[in-house]
Amino acid sequence: IPDREIVLFVSIRSYDEFIASIYCEGLRWSWQSVSFADFWTRLDIDSLRWPFLLRRMTDALRPAKIVVWRYEDFKDHAEQITSELAFGSLSSLNREVSTTLKSSMSHEAVRRIESLIGRCGRRATAQLVPFIDKMYSKDRGYTPFSPWSCDQRERLRELYESHVRQ
Repeated sequence: IPDREIVLFVSIRSYDEFIASIYCEGLRWSWQSVSFADFWTRLDIDSLRWPFLLRRMTDALRPAKIVVWRYEDFKDHAEQITSELAFGSLSSLNREVSTTLKSSMSHEAVRRIESLIGRCGRRATAQLVPFIDKMYSKDRGYTPFSPWSCDQRERLRELYESHVRQ
């Protein structure tokens, strides 16, 4: 609508968790599975950096206002963030704000999925992903998927914090 101002809402997330989450969502929704190693070699990390993405979005949209929040802060500020998303009319939503975040895949689920790719093929494995995801869910006590060494995780988090300050 040409006579409306554009407000850009963006949630940014720590790169280590964000990249792992992108991969897991890709496993959940793709018609063929790929290993994290294959995914990582094809990923253009520079195009995922928050300052770059925000610059591209603002150049394209020319928003009148930009609202950015850290994904990690959502639980503590859910009502404030949701009110901002509702343009201050949180009461008109007539529902309680949920602070429950979608659960990511477990490390064990991803390990099992990746082990099937070579034996069953990428398409057949993709069809098994929902079952494996449920069987080895974090709700059953499995740890979240994280493909990083301690040094890699620390470097990604430092990069993220420097971008948050920008």
